[in-house]
Amino acid sequence: MCDNKHWSNRDPDLVLSIEDLAKQLKGSTWIKSGMIRIYLNGHGKDIKAFFDFDDMTDPQKIEIYKGEGIILGSQLKVFSNADQSRLWKINRAKQVKYTIMKQVQTLYGGEIPDSWENVIL
Repeated sequence: MCDNKHWSNRDPDLVLSIEDLAKQLKGSTWIKSGMIRIYLNGHGKDIKAFFDFDDMTDPQKIEIYKGEGIILGSQLKVFSNADQSRLWKINRAKQVKYTIMKQVQTLYGGEIPDSWENVIL
């Protein structure tokens, strides 16, 4: 969700472990071969949604920047595997991603698009 270099001059507002962040987001952690993800459940059987953390050196120190809604080093990914048209799946994924972005905004602040239609996958 952001570039690490841009935020390196500022102290984070909150530092959580990956497990605590997963609890706040009502998700579950997955750590394997240096990859760290928080899978987000409850968005439908056709949806796979997760925060993907890159370059994580310490899963006990996830940096949160309140007001910007930034979870440092993460990228929110949402996919639909429904048996529908490509456009339908894209719109479904955008709607779910928007819902998750609103949840993150409620927890940590920040700005999100006005509508799910403006979400970039």
